[in-house]
Amino acid sequence: MFRPGPETWVLVCGTGGNRPPWPGYVCNQRELPGNLLIDRPISYSLPVVLIGERNIQWVMIGNILELGEIFCPEERAKLHPQLSEAYTRMHEAMQKGHDTRHWVQEMGSIWGLRESPMKISELDFDPDLDDLAFKQAIAASLADVPKKRSSSPSIDGDLELARPKKPRLTTQNNSLNKGPPVWSFAQSLCTRGEERTGNTTTSTLSPEAGSSLLAQNIPISKKSHQPVDDSASHPDSVDNESDLDELSELAQTGSFIEFLVGPDSEKFLVPYKAIKDRPHFKHHFGACLTPVGRGGWKFSKPSLSRVEPRAFKLVANYLESGTFGFTAFDADQRDEFFAQCCEAWEVAQDIGLDDMMELIIEKIQFTEPWSIEETLALSCVVYQTEGTPLPAHRTLKELLSHRLARNYWGFLDENPSLMIEKMREYPELDADVMKKRLQVMASEVEGDGPGVK
Repeated sequence: MFRPGPETWVLVCGTGGNRPPWPGYVCNQRELPGNLLIDRPISYSLPVVLIGERNIQWVMIGNILELGEIFCPEERAKLHPQLSEAYTRMHEAMQKGHDTRHWVQEMGSIWGLRESPMKISELDFDPDLDDLAFKQAIAASLADVPKKRSSSPSIDGDLELARPKKPRLTTQNNSLNKGPPVWSFAQSLCTRGEERTGNTTTSTLSPEAGSSLLAQNIPISKKSHQPVDDSASHPDSVDNESDLDELSELAQTGSFIEFLVGPDSEKFLVPYKAIKDRPHFKHHFGACLTPVGRGGWKFSKPSLSRVEPRAFKLVANYLESGTFGFTAFDADQRDEFFAQCCEAWEVAQDIGLDDMMELIIEKIQFTEPWSIEETLALSCVVYQTEGTPLPAHRTLKELLSHRLARNYWGFLDENPSLMIEKMREYPELDADVMKKRLQVMASEVEGDGPGVK
């Protein structure tokens, strides 16, 4: 997944109409005026200057692509003369070394941005500013959730998870049994709990009397390898042409929106009513929706082509039912459940489903205690995102840094090379853990015993 850093030239999709990917510049948030940071939307977005437009706008990470060639493709230049001009202006800005300070000064006279830049640390740790920035946005994003979820990992009617019945202990040293390491996510998350073959297909739901049409996807072939689990919406497989024809008909009605996911553009059908009022989608429909069939719609977004269809299925289930994956698990399913949460986090983050991210935090805590491999693997997933653009980022980063600080010496003794490698790779994680370590040491010196209060 492409995650551009600050002060980077990129291409931006979904800017309206038939406009092709447009050159833009990712600004450094540390150099932005405070009132622009306060207006940051409740989604994983980055501040970008689109060449030729006189403003700095927040663009969702899924709409940002690598620049690639620095010259405008000839065929696009013929169709879009303004695009060629934008590339020319981009070259001029590159040669002059324009940075965030330049763009802020240039836009200042238009927006009236006279404030001094606000430091990220001030934004991240000022509760009053957080309330001002996110209060209304959070309320709006949660308005469609049938029942407000508690921030604590307590079990309620919406979250009926059962912890593993058997303690995971070894008989030799009474230490935690780490189980199969969940470290290499590129491999383990793609193979855990499901057989993957070149002709593997995904599954679908058929309309049944008395049941709702949950999120579904149209398979490439007719043989299903879907494992049996206790997920919220367990799909049935499709084994005849009539079912496929029926789903193709559904995709062309106004009752469903078709999502194209993965490099092979696998089709998922999500009920229109499940997402029509969600703020994450509402503001991007114009740029991402394409008419299809008799009043149907197709949702196309660059980031979806890089998403594993199995991971998107978790998001699709959440959009329809309000939950995803296992609703109960035993000790044998614990590792798969952990992987599901990690997988779902990355997709929910890129789409901007902040309420789903909060649910993931609730659910993943039922898999504790975590091994050092699992703790660092989850940290790598979360700390790929710089700062805390969403409240869920802050919550999970606080949780992870707390765990690493509390078990610092034990983890370091157990796997020092891995611990040091990841701390160096993610300086923000290292800094957060050190802050928590100071609290631990202060507590120990004062005689309160180990731990972070």
